[in-house]
Amino acid sequence: MISMREGLLLCGCLLLVAACAGRADASNPSSAGAANGAGAANGAGAFGAAGSGAGGATPTACTIDAPSAQQLAATPRANTNLELLALKFSSGVVADQAIYDRLVRDIALIIARDPSVSDIPYFPPHDGKQLLLRTDARTVGAMESGSYTDWNCLNDTYGLEDVNFNTGTISFAELTLKGIYDLERLAKDYARLSAIESVSPNISGGDGPTICVTRGDDTWHYVFDRADGDCLAGCIAHEYHHFTVSTSGTVTALGALTTAERAIYATREVCH
Repeated sequence: MISMREGLLLCGCLLLVAACAGRADASNPSSAGAANGAGAANGAGAFGAAGSGAGGATPTACTIDAPSAQQLAATPRANTNLELLALKFSSGVVADQAIYDRLVRDIALIIARDPSVSDIPYFPPHDGKQLLLRTDARTVGAMESGSYTDWNCLNDTYGLEDVNFNTGTISFAELTLKGIYDLERLAKDYARLSAIESVSPNISGGDGPTICVTRGDDTWHYVFDRADGDCLAGCIAHEYHHFTVSTSGTVTALGALTTAERAIYATREVCH
């Protein structure tokens, strides 16, 4: 399993090899043009994009719907895994406190009822903390020297803890933030900054055991998926444990999933 940052570094090495091959074949204009076109495509595709923001960027632009100071102070919470799950059902960059509290309570009740599922965590799409900002080598240099100030407001708001820079064939900055955030939403704010080409969470990919949740007005359904078998490419074996928890805290074990339910809970949209 490799992270997005490692993928970028690998892509940069491949682009460098391609560039050298292009120079060696400079006598063939059509071949050189094809190599350059492929390099540009690989550079854009490998990074992914939650947004691109070089055009129309606003210096020191901050999020227009920034969380309150109280919300920012609440993250990271004691259970960061369930905080990441709470983000899935929240409407902002920070997880909704009531949703987080409900998840923590319900899952504790389920585990008390059936301790066999206590080792099954939620498998999140990202870690909630790391963003990759793709830009050019000049901007990375300005970031390292401290002369790039457009990101100061966002970094201060969300608590920049660490940053790593790469100025190879593909230039980027890897940010580690204080809290647990909806990085897809937050990426859109960083993508509006000047000279930023694209922004995305530093995802690792793969698959694994997880907790799937569907919510009703009163009753929430929890399916603990003990996934296994070639999970790097996508788990091929699944053992499901299905429970419901009511608003009042009543836990019901529903046993095996029906065929229709298995189809629902096998989708990444429901379970990740």
